[in-house]
Amino acid sequence: MSALKKKVLVLGVGNILCRDDGLGPVVVRRLEQRCSLPGVDFLDGGTLGLDLLAYLDGYSHLVLVDAVDLGRQPGQIFRWEEVQPDLLSRQVSFHQVGVRELLTAAKLLGHRFRVTCFGVQAADLSWGMELSPPVAEALPALEEAVLRELQRLTGSG
Repeated sequence: MSALKKKVLVLGVGNILCRDDGLGPVVVRRLEQRCSLPGVDFLDGGTLGLDLLAYLDGYSHLVLVDAVDLGRQPGQIFRWEEVQPDLLSRQVSFHQVGVRELLTAAKLLGHRFRVTCFGVQAADLSWGMELSPPVAEALPALEEAVLRELQRLTGSG
C-alpha cells in the first residue's frame, strides 16, 4: 500500500423511505454506535450516488452495505470482495446505476481502495421507514459479519 494509512470507510447506501432499500443507512447508524475501532469511519450515503466521490478520498478500504435483488430468499446475506464489473452489470442494488457509477468513477479518478460489499436480499420496497421482517431479522448477523470484516481489516480483535 502506498503512503495511504490503512483507513476504512463503511458506506451504507439506500433510500430510508423505501423500507428495505434503507438497509445500508440503518446498518451504518447502528454500527457507528457500537464500533470504536481506530481508523474506521462511517457514512450514511443515502442515495447520493456520484456525489459520494468527495467522501472517498484517503481510504484504503471501502466496506459497502446495501439492499440487493438476486432473486433469493428475503433476508439472505451476501458478501463480495473486489466486485467485478459483470456483477455490477446485472441489476443487483435497487439504485444500481449510482453504486456502479460511483465505483467506476472512483477507479477512473485514481482511488485505489479495496472494496468489500455486503448485501441483503430485500423483500419490500414500498413506502415506509421500517425494514420488512426478514430483513430486520437478518440485521444482527449482518452487523456481526461487518464487524468481523472491520476487525480483520484493522487487525483488531
